Amino acid sequence: MTEECGSTLTNAGDRLVSQRSTHHTSNVDCTIKLIAPYGFTNIKLDFEWLHMEHATSTTCYDYIEVYDGYTSLSTIVLRACGTTTPADIFSSGNSLTLRFYSDSSNSGRGFSLVFTAYNTGSCSASDEFRCSVGDICIDRSLVCDCKRNCGNNADEQLCDGGCGAGAVTYSVGVVNFAVSMVLSIGYLYIM
Repeated sequence: MTEECGSTLTNAGDRLVSQRSTHHTSNVDCTIKLIAPYGFTNIKLDFEWLHMEHATSTTCYDYIEVYDGYTSLSTIVLRACGTTTPADIFSSGNSLTLRFYSDSSNSGRGFSLVFTAYNTGSCSASDEFRCSVGDICIDRSLVCDCKRNCGNNADEQLCDGGCGAGAVTYSVGVVNFAVSMVLSIGYLYIM
């Protein structure tokens, strides 16, 4: 995340890690804005892990904050430190603001999270994938990308050759065939 300090990210989804090294650096105060790209209405955060310095259950020396909106003046929905992985966060609109802060001493592993732009309701048949939980539709490009964009990992479970392979394989009896995507509305497009 520190490489993107001050930036606004508008992609459909990705993984954000507090730093590239084993432990985050000290004296960091970094803010990033996440805005859902055109065609998507909300953003979901799914924390993979958290390991940040804290003094007590109510005092954080190093922390990540999440604001429901475009600035750090928006409503704060999370301030997390320690090692308890936060629950998923769903924005009320098309943006979230993240702030990562660390003091001058003791640094931990930091955090890793996956952010995903999504819609609710009907999915676009050609561009979106329906997650089996939460009634959300994500960009088709996020399927088989080795990131848990659907809360239950549904977007990674049927990848031919594991995540990152880009195709989905289904078995019907003794016949196997590859497809590029299965839409939850029941249509199967064979490519």
